[in-house]
Amino acid sequence: MTAQGYIRLPGEGESYWAVGAKGTIKGPNVYELENPPGWEIPLHVHDTEDEVHYYLEGEVVVTWGDETFKAEAGSLAFLPKGAPHALKFGETTRGRWLWISPENRDGLFREAGVPTSQPEPAEDELDMERIVAVFEKNGMRFLDEGTH
Repeated sequence: MTAQGYIRLPGEGESYWAVGAKGTIKGPNVYELENPPGWEIPLHVHDTEDEVHYYLEGEVVVTWGDETFKAEAGSLAFLPKGAPHALKFGETTRGRWLWISPENRDGLFREAGVPTSQPEPAEDELDMERIVAVFEKNGMRFLDEGTH
């Protein structure tokens, strides 16, 4: 069987509101995320997969283990499985970045998110217990700040 090629233009792809950010399924295992200034992902680990982030816009502080790096547009982060890491985007500009995963995470966006054809849920409308369970089912385990 031969793979079918395709091109996703800017703004194309299946998009979801996901915990304060917009996540778009751009292609097999490639996800574009757009987030507001100051958005962050708390300390977590992926037990079964390496991941790659390619930052397209904005600034982000990547905490990886005991080290901290400041990344900007054009920066790439390779985060091996089992490595605790966190992200905190700059306070003045939005972030836009690609998450490239060796595993298909389409279900994570579909189950944890809300289609962008609907209004973005307010923070107090989010069922964080359910959302965290979806992330954990998809191999993303959140850590307490003192656990790593």
